[in-house]
Amino acid sequence: MRNPAFILRSASAIALLASALAFSLASGGDDEDPQLSPLVDAGTSSDPADAGTASDSADAGVSDAARPEPVCGDGVCDTDSECGSCPYDCGPCTERELLEDRLLGLINEMRLSGGNCPSGYQPPVKELTFHLALRTAARGHVEDMAEQDYFAHESLDGRTPWDRMLEAGYDGSPRGEDLAAGYPDAESTFRQWLDSDGHCLVMMTPHANEGAIGYAYQALATYRHYWALDVGWR
Repeated sequence: MRNPAFILRSASAIALLASALAFSLASGGDDEDPQLSPLVDAGTSSDPADAGTASDSADAGVSDAARPEPVCGDGVCDTDSECGSCPYDCGPCTERELLEDRLLGLINEMRLSGGNCPSGYQPPVKELTFHLALRTAARGHVEDMAEQDYFAHESLDGRTPWDRMLEAGYDGSPRGEDLAAGYPDAESTFRQWLDSDGHCLVMMTPHANEGAIGYAYQALATYRHYWALDVGWR
């Protein structure tokens, strides 16, 4: 087992101003050390303490009321629908979807009640509404990391989280991404992010109102279990 270490990395690209890579000892029997890495919104400080803030955006004042509510039972799995909320349209939840929904649920519970990040208490904010395109982006990245055995916000082909969210069809403003690897369950992964200030601030940012989790497993990959949270504003 490797010794715990903490490494900070910063990039000069405008869409990738700050990232952090942390190692911690696994608990619960995983052979490898869990990893995590936060990403803040383009235009923010590279200081991880600012990881929950977001740059001003022309659409930042859009009201939630402007978004049409999904209609459960119309036979269409809308971008705001998911198996847990509308199984008639989207089909029954798979084990993977249950893991993803559980982690998003833990994040939303903290957002609604307020959260204690390492840098201090963060007041309650609105929950993240599920968006299918954000899950497509998050899943695509964790699958790629697991299959190609790497761990980074930038894909091996050079794409950033913002590239991936927009390519997945997200029609809002991408705001941030959290990554983690090593734990097989939502609770332990949530605790990783909660105990890391950059990740915690991304989970609690008031500058995002939509989000989704992506999870992938690959037995031959270094960390086997890979997680991503992608958030945006619409």
